[in-house]
Amino acid sequence: MLQEYYDKIVEWSKERKIIPNAKLLVQVGKMMSEKSEISEAYIKQDYNEMIDGIGDTFVTIVNVTELSKLKGSNKKLNLETKYANYDSAIECILNLDVI
Repeated sequence: MLQEYYDKIVEWSKERKIIPNAKLLVQVGKMMSEKSEISEAYIKQDYNEMIDGIGDTFVTIVNVTELSKLKGSNKKLNLETKYANYDSAIECILNLDVI
């Protein structure tokens, strides 16, 4: 299931020319910013904003992964095993494994 979302995000990012044109460092910065927004939303108990931040964080994680591959990385996110059964999207996003 997560792999399907991953693939759709890659397609979305390519349509918008984020992949391959975005700067890796900028995407890493966006990823960190989005993760911070999840924490801020949690503190405010704004759960709608928290869910939005989770989605945005996943998009930036995918972009960072794909841009890293273009730079020569042979790693991929482990989406189909250990974390595919998590009930909590938050737990999944915060614990994504790189293999």
